[in-house]
Amino acid sequence: MQLAFSRERSEFLVRIDRATKLFDHHKRRSEGLLAHIDSWPLHEQPAMADAVAQLRGELRYLEGCQRQAGSLRDEVYHLSLSGLAHHKPRFLALIEDDEKIVSERALRSEVLGVNALTQPELLDVYAQSMVNPVKEGAGAQQVRSIPKE
Repeated sequence: MQLAFSRERSEFLVRIDRATKLFDHHKRRSEGLLAHIDSWPLHEQPAMADAVAQLRGELRYLEGCQRQAGSLRDEVYHLSLSGLAHHKPRFLALIEDDEKIVSERALRSEVLGVNALTQPELLDVYAQSMVNPVKEGAGAQQVRSIPKE
């Protein structure tokens, strides 16, 4: 029984780490786009204000996802057998919800591909295509409380 529990907990920790890697990858991509926009001549940067605001909001959301994944990883590591059985479905749903949102945004940005890095008008299209922009401070609110077992 203890071996099965250890295996299930380990598999779930790997699942959380996989989600963390997705969040990290998308965060690096967004940071790269922001850095690229910052390297543009000053007279072109105001035209990208909406795109920059969207990307900054996305970064806040991703930081919230990363904090939540870290909290879940710590919590799962210390859960008992009954605690894991009780909380795993809810923890998995939290991870999957964040992954879905991040993946949808990544898909929209992939449509533009490398062209978004070199053509300001395409990056602006990317920003406008973000159907659900993250509002100010939403990343910090994304971390949900995790009950102790």
